[in-house]
Amino acid sequence: MPLSTGFLRRPAAGFALLATALAAWAAGDWYWSFPREALHQARYVGRQSCIACHQIAAAAWAGSDHDRAMEVASDDTVLGDFNNAQFSRFDERTRFFRAGEKFMVNAEGPDGQYRDYEIKYTFGIWPLQQYMVELPGGRLQVLRVSWDVEKKEWFYVAPADAQDARIAAGDPLHWTGLAQNWNTMCAECHTTDYRKNYDLATNS
Repeated sequence: MPLSTGFLRRPAAGFALLATALAAWAAGDWYWSFPREALHQARYVGRQSCIACHQIAAAAWAGSDHDRAMEVASDDTVLGDFNNAQFSRFDERTRFFRAGEKFMVNAEGPDGQYRDYEIKYTFGIWPLQQYMVELPGGRLQVLRVSWDVEKKEWFYVAPADAQDARIAAGDPLHWTGLAQNWNTMCAECHTTDYRKNYDLATNS
């Protein structure tokens, strides 16, 4: 059926099809007409450069969930209970405590041994907050034991295919494994101007 005939019989569907086609054409036209040099040379200029022209948007964004999506761990950013709080799941134990100004966790490491790790960053502020530890090689790992901001209690973020399983050290789903690695699983979508700087020779 010719487009014109279908358009007359089903005006709503015709308008939707026409709008989609025009949007696709406009996006393609913008991309192909944009100077290639500009696309390749575009660089992150920082929030201050944007605020000059977008003050209302910047004010609305400041302090929002997106603004606070990832922060350095401090008294102002950490919401969880680090007063020697303990959480157990199966036979895996996790303890959250303070060492002076530092926020610490005693958790099962990649070799199955329990060690003290410093919390480097917070991840999110509501409805849960997760915590990140830095392992050798510049790897940031996201703990599976997380803080429920509403219930004010620790809980375990289990992977969808292992809801009732004990995840052993060495498993990619363990908090020290690939599935919980911020560098490869989280950073690209949650960080502006992200650069991996991964070096294959040193695996770091």
